[in-house]
Amino acid sequence: MWDLYLIGQEKHEFLVNEFLLKNGNFLHAMELNGLRHWEENRRARRLAEKWNMLTISGGDRHGVEPNANINLTNATSFTEFVHEIRRHKKSNMLFMPQYAEPWKHRILQSAIDAVRNYPEFPQGSRNWDDRVYHPDANGVARPLSELWPNSVAP
Repeated sequence: MWDLYLIGQEKHEFLVNEFLLKNGNFLHAMELNGLRHWEENRRARRLAEKWNMLTISGGDRHGVEPNANINLTNATSFTEFVHEIRRHKKSNMLFMPQYAEPWKHRILQSAIDAVRNYPEFPQGSRNWDDRVYHPDANGVARPLSELWPNSVAP
């Protein structure tokens, strides 16, 4: 329910519903996102109810902290978890304590985690520019640390 392109909530919701009308039979669940606002997740839950869909946890984590919401399952593999969602229509979520922290603080912390140095990590992943890749002049994905002019990060 995130109006990413700022087209307006009403138009955004119309387009989401239009998409679901055309493609909803290919979807198994809707995500409640651990890095989104309470109200947005509430709207996503209401939308899932309207379309008779499950909700599952998600959050596209890029930091070191675990997601702020998780699915609880007895599955012992990802395949079993998918079967639980698709066939048994079962999803149990837990919102972690950090979800109650201010949203801006959690976003800022995630950004800081993404760019800070981790001296305890293996060589090649300690600095942010070792963990971020971009195509070089030949189209080969390489760490930014190898692409800076004079090998010096800005």
